[in-house]
Amino acid sequence: MRFLAVGDAPPFTFKIVNGVRQEQEAPKGSLPPREVVIPVRQGKKEGQDTLGLRLGTIGAPKLVSAGDVVIRGKNAGEEARPWASLKMPESSAALSVVFRDPRQKTWDAVLSITMADDLRAFPLGAVRFANATPFAASVVFQGKKSDLKPGQVLVVPGKTGGVFQEEQLAVGVLDSKGRLKRIFDSAISQGRGERTNVVIHWSDGERPRRPAKVLIQRERPALRALPKE
Repeated sequence: MRFLAVGDAPPFTFKIVNGVRQEQEAPKGSLPPREVVIPVRQGKKEGQDTLGLRLGTIGAPKLVSAGDVVIRGKNAGEEARPWASLKMPESSAALSVVFRDPRQKTWDAVLSITMADDLRAFPLGAVRFANATPFAASVVFQGKKSDLKPGQVLVVPGKTGGVFQEEQLAVGVLDSKGRLKRIFDSAISQGRGERTNVVIHWSDGERPRRPAKVLIQRERPALRALPKE
């Protein structure tokens, strides 16, 4: 399982101390924790490992068992409230997109979308859209319009072998008044042997100009064999 935390980073703040500019720590809850603890498979046994999180970056994969995956704060005890509860699908690989709960607006309370990530579910040449917002989204890609409900995932198989240059992509979301707000209108490209994640996430920063943003992750996936046990 791989993890991708999405959202807005807090603004850079500093103060002058003895004539030197010093960066100030981000407010509590404005960034995901640097590390959390995740249950992992260690041979035939269950163990624990630390998972590093960085906004907008897919982390290193962790070997976890299928079913419920409970992630806890690094220094939290077993009785502490889990930081996140996910479900690993039966497939050999998964990607979990983690984001702040819009109702609480803090990284102490998160939601997630977990998607099968093997080549059968997300083949080479495909473009995968994930709507990690509380809004209905609309996507226009390769001349076709598709609507995505909050939490919905759409995999679009690539035409011409999934190789394209400057293919137009437009994304919009419906605001609270039912008006479509265009949040992305540009061109994307993809090479042979690649696939692309397009994650629509809500703008959770201070005074955002748009209700949501688009994060594009183009990748050449590594093929990893599962341990025999």
